[in-house]
Amino acid sequence: MFRRVMLCAVVAVTLAAIPLSAETTTKRDPGVAERGTSTSYAVYRRKQGTAGWSLFRAYRTHREASTAARDLYQKSWEVQIHARVTMTRVPARPRTGSLPSGETITLAQANQVFRWMAGQSDISYRYPADGCYARAHLMIRRMVRRGMKPWKVWTFANGESLYVRTSNIPSGHVEWRYHVAPILRVRLQNGKQRWYVIDPSLFRRPVPIATWKNAQRRPSSRYQPYVTLTRLGQAPVGPTGKRLPGTGYWPGHDPRGGQDSHAVRMMKVYKPLEGRMPPRTVAFASPFARPDLFALPAGQRRSRAA
Repeated sequence: MFRRVMLCAVVAVTLAAIPLSAETTTKRDPGVAERGTSTSYAVYRRKQGTAGWSLFRAYRTHREASTAARDLYQKSWEVQIHARVTMTRVPARPRTGSLPSGETITLAQANQVFRWMAGQSDISYRYPADGCYARAHLMIRRMVRRGMKPWKVWTFANGESLYVRTSNIPSGHVEWRYHVAPILRVRLQNGKQRWYVIDPSLFRRPVPIATWKNAQRRPSSRYQPYVTLTRLGQAPVGPTGKRLPGTGYWPGHDPRGGQDSHAVRMMKVYKPLEGRMPPRTVAFASPFARPDLFALPAGQRRSRAA
């Protein structure tokens, strides 16, 4: 029986600048609706330049998870914190309004961009378990070089994991904590403007945000993924209502060595894994395969045995 896979969705933390008082000092973003939340945290680590994440420990509070992650980061691990959030209401997506005509394209042009992006042979579209942050970064860099004005669209797990059916992995589906992809503003024939997502890892054409979001929803689920948009260089507001650190490469501080080199390096790691199950450590790192991890008392260890 395959373990569920969820690695694209993580809150990555580089920790040198993480305030331990973030729980109490961060102000709520005005663009996010009021809601009740329940959050717990699990710390994951991996060697730099490798594909597999493994669980270190689960914690009840952000303070405890941040302290543990800081220690691991100082020992040269890549560290991420998975925040499991249960909500009573879905946050409001920020309004963006209309963009200047110079920042919009036609639907025919969006289709051309999609075909161009899907043909990028160095991007691991067929390894859905991880790497959306690197795929989006490389696609956007190439769009910008051709004069386009892409933004980013993010989905975050809201009440349960994101769930995507795909033939690109033997288990037939992946589960994510978050996902990110480029978007372009399109002028329709009726004169209206609409965001279209460029995501060859999920679709064969540009699709509206609603279509992209619904593809990440578990069948018959009562939960809706949380969706938010960001300009380039802007970190997203996560489902907890907090603006995440970093510049929007992933939900955390930027990786060591720069975004470009990190994205290229991760594509070299993931490209040989296309169409395959992830390494065992990746499969184990799914909190939804082990929901009891989030009920552990602070500081309690659990065996990594399967």
